[in-house]
Amino acid sequence: PKHTVPTLDDDGFYLWDSHAIMIYLMERYGKDSSLYPKNDQSKALVNQRLFFDCGDLFARHVRVVNQLLFGGATELTEKDIKFVAENYDIVEHFLQGGKFIAGNEVTIADISIWCTITNSSTYSPLDLEKYPNIKAWFERMKALPYAHINIEGRKEFEKLFAKFLNK
Repeated sequence: PKHTVPTLDDDGFYLWDSHAIMIYLMERYGKDSSLYPKNDQSKALVNQRLFFDCGDLFARHVRVVNQLLFGGATELTEKDIKFVAENYDIVEHFLQGGKFIAGNEVTIADISIWCTITNSSTYSPLDLEKYPNIKAWFERMKALPYAHINIEGRKEFEKLFAKFLNK
């Protein structure tokens, strides 16, 4: 109904929103995976981080990008850039005392937030010297076998973004 990507078709069951899709896939097919913990409190923390991404980090990213794609903007203001960057402080806090976003194990929250930050840092620069926890997390994420997940998508995003900024 929302005409968005991604949309999952699981044998006639349709679901959209990447966050909902990840949770569904883990609950249905990844029951033995550490990407989505079984422990209620650990799972709640992963969900909290996913909802932060969905409701704040990614939502701010979409708002800024939509100004270019659909709102007629041809440049981003300092306010737009700061609007997104404010969340880097929160992500830095999430990483205090743990190797990953929701503790010491990589989870779907890491994958989700990784994709959002790598895209938003295209226009809202992330000073890794200011964020040592994010810097260390980036290095850990790059070492994972699925670190490539957002590489092609980010390249396409950068091209699209540049096209709209250079109208």
